[in-house]
Amino acid sequence: MYWANRNICFVVCALACAPWPVSARSRDLTKAEAQKLVAAALGPQVTSLPRFGFDDLEYSDPKARDFYTFEVGYYNPGGSGIIGHYAVHRATGNVWELIACKRLDARELRTLQSLLRKRIGLRADELKRLNDVSPCYAPD
Repeated sequence: MYWANRNICFVVCALACAPWPVSARSRDLTKAEAQKLVAAALGPQVTSLPRFGFDDLEYSDPKARDFYTFEVGYYNPGGSGIIGHYAVHRATGNVWELIACKRLDARELRTLQSLLRKRIGLRADELKRLNDVSPCYAPD
């Protein structure tokens, strides 16, 4: 009887001390969510341009598989309608302007990123690990 109680006590203590798994990210961001993040980064003055929209961009860098990449444009007869080329990390929601290789920041963008990160279950440690991942080409 003594040994049985001792074994039960050991099991209970082991379970109490064991690290419990933290729920992992349930999914990546969708393409539509990524486009909303780019729009939030660009702001209403840009997104209200005539026929503002997104085209998927084929980006050749192998790191691009972790990103949605877009060419953003609008209707501009007689001139260039390209606003820019952007990449959105599928987990963090970080938005990068590809030509300058610059991560974008705006208040509306940060608010939407926070909401979407909670929605997909992105943990703080995963965000910290992935936060500086860039889609930009870096020669070896």
